[in-house]
Amino acid sequence: MAFSDTVQNEISGVGAGETGQGAKIELSTIDYESGLKIGRFAKIDAGVLSNLDGSATPVIAGVVTRRITDSLENPGVVSEDLPYYLGDPNQTFLRQGLVTVQLSAASGTPTQFGAVYATNEAANVDNGNVSTVDDGTTDAVDAEFIKLMPKTTDIWQIRLK
Repeated sequence: MAFSDTVQNEISGVGAGETGQGAKIELSTIDYESGLKIGRFAKIDAGVLSNLDGSATPVIAGVVTRRITDSLENPGVVSEDLPYYLGDPNQTFLRQGLVTVQLSAASGTPTQFGAVYATNEAANVDNGNVSTVDDGTTDAVDAEFIKLMPKTTDIWQIRLK
């Protein structure tokens, strides 16, 4: 079952990895690493969709999106609970369009239409989350901040160009 807790009295805030309305380019793959993190920037490494890990020149694939079979309340990592014949073996990632992402711990304060950077540092728990800071531990991505999502303090909608 997709629910991880009991009935809520109000609608909770939107988490990372949700796509927005409008034109978008969303791709899918069956080649992805175990433990792929939803709502974070990922790279293509030897043909496999993988988490950022501090590699020097990653090929940024886009933002990993939440599948319908993954938990809405706390998406975390791609669920591998369902066998192929019950679930969808493909994992989607957004290359262009609107998507929600989480700010990294040392992100700075985003401004609307400001530049977006993906955290990419060896052994950093925030890898793939976004930042406003270009400090050698982040990689520039072709995106801009759009808006802070309601009922959240660190989930932003961005536009991948």
